[in-house]
Amino acid sequence: MKSFQNLKAFMQAPLQLMTDLEQGQKFVRTRLGPKSFVFVYDANYAREILVQASSKFPQNRMVFDRIQPLTGRKGLVQMEGEESKNTRMKMRTLFSKAPMADAQAITEQYTNDLVAELKKNPNVDIAKAMHNLILRTALKIFLDVDDPKMAHEIGDMFVELNELCGSRMRSLLPVPLIIPTKQTLRIKKLRQGIRSQIMDHLQKRTKTMHGQLVDVFADDPNLLDHCMTFIFAGHETTASSLAFTFLLLAKYPEYQKLIQQDSKMATLVYKESLRLFPPAYMLARQASADVQFGDFQINKSEQVIIALASIQQSEKYFAESKEFKPERFAEKSETQGFAFFPFGNGAKSCIGERLAYVEADVVINKICQQFTIKGAAEEIFADPMITLNARSGQVLCFT
Repeated sequence: MKSFQNLKAFMQAPLQLMTDLEQGQKFVRTRLGPKSFVFVYDANYAREILVQASSKFPQNRMVFDRIQPLTGRKGLVQMEGEESKNTRMKMRTLFSKAPMADAQAITEQYTNDLVAELKKNPNVDIAKAMHNLILRTALKIFLDVDDPKMAHEIGDMFVELNELCGSRMRSLLPVPLIIPTKQTLRIKKLRQGIRSQIMDHLQKRTKTMHGQLVDVFADDPNLLDHCMTFIFAGHETTASSLAFTFLLLAKYPEYQKLIQQDSKMATLVYKESLRLFPPAYMLARQASADVQFGDFQINKSEQVIIALASIQQSEKYFAESKEFKPERFAEKSETQGFAFFPFGNGAKSCIGERLAYVEADVVINKICQQFTIKGAAEEIFADPMITLNARSGQVLCFT
């Protein structure tokens, strides 16, 4: 019965389960329902799995197949091996110097729009505000779409689809999408709604409307899936991490003043937010062979969960690990090199990491220069979906 209790806990509160299982160990083997899972709590072994031994630890299909409504079947997130490597090579141009300068300018423009709106309406649901802002930038950067209404509509659909797919991701036996239930029908409707809006744009685009992603994959049969992946991954994780950042800034207002005095402090604050509330709170893999790590063996076919959130909040790697201390990132340390990996590591790390830092630097600095942020509750609420999201309804006041 313990295995099914663990499964229920994993479905309802995965972060708490990861914390409860650890108890100072590097690896924990347990069963979630009928399947054997290995949770990894050691930063060095996590890096080995993701980098040196990555060929023996492909993505966990039990997880990744269930998020296809969000990423598409053939988007970059779903790819493995040479296919993934070749696609990532094509995408490098999206994150080179000139496109990043364009992305920064777009983010500045849209953040200025948000600043103007906040001056009129200072009380906002911070999660929703950040999702609307960053989705708008993603649509412009990748598809050359400047349509706030479209961003708002797609954003609402993405958030709901994220929640539904996140629930399926942690379920032992989710109902197949081909079987019509209230949940599966809703998932398919949301998926089709998002894809239809993107497809409408792709069909209407002219020679003067390109968008970086369209330029790179114009003749690729998987263009729509790439769009789904980049619009989801290109906005969702950044938006969530920025929402957490502003919730933390409201709770620790002294850092607002430090950002006003030194713009470089924004990056330190953002990194500390990523450490405490990593969007990719766990990384799922599956062993394709028996692999030995010291005196512990991960067996072929076992499900592997790298407990990223637990590693980043461990006293083994970060002093006062539960405390908000952005200054810990002021100087590079060996620990940061392997125990802080909010964008993953190795061949499947997030290709948009540089863009996330560019956008975050702009948004945090511009808003902190214009406002005092208030309204923080004692506790910041997070919802683990496919990624970790700031719970909606947490209202901040920008004055």
